[in-house]
Amino acid sequence: MTRTTIAALGLFTFLIMPSAGCDSVENTVEEYTDPAEALAKRKLEREAKLSGLYAEYGGGDAANIGANTVDEMKDVTGTADATENSAGKTLVKDIFNTMKTAVVENDREQFVAYCLQLGNGERVVPVTEKAQAFFAKAETAEACRAVNSMARDIQELQAKVNAKSSEKPAQ
Repeated sequence: MTRTTIAALGLFTFLIMPSAGCDSVENTVEEYTDPAEALAKRKLEREAKLSGLYAEYGGGDAANIGANTVDEMKDVTGTADATENSAGKTLVKDIFNTMKTAVVENDREQFVAYCLQLGNGERVVPVTEKAQAFFAKAETAEACRAVNSMARDIQELQAKVNAKSSEKPAQ
C-alpha cells in the first residue's frame, strides 16, 4: 500500500470518525478483538493525525517553493510549438514532477521527525521561521504528544500481532 493510499485512508477515517484520534490502545483493542485489525486502525488514525497537522502547518517552505518552481517550469515547457519534440517535453515534465514529489516527501518526512521529537519531549530546532513558530505552539506540542502516544500503541499492537503469528496451533 502506498503512502498516498495510507494517507487518503487515514484522512477518510479521521473525517468520518472524529473521535478516533487519541483513544488508548486498550479501547482500540476492545473495539477490535483481532490485534491485526486494531493495528491497522491505529496506523490509519496516526496517519490521519499527522496529515491534519501537516495540512494545518501548510507544508514546508521548501515544498511550496519546489511546487511553484515545477509549475512555472511546466508552463515554460508547455509553451513550445506543438511541432517540437513532444516526447522531450513529456520527459522534462516527468522529471520536474519527480523532483516536486521528492521535495514534498522530504519536507513531510522532516515534519514528521520534528513532530515525533517534540512528542517525545525532545528539543526541536527547525530550520525555517515558519516551522519554528508552528512547533513552538502549545497546541502543536500536545498534538505531537498524541501522535507519539499512537506510535507507542502501534509498537505494542505490533508486538501482539507478532506474538500471535509466532504461536503454533495445537495439534
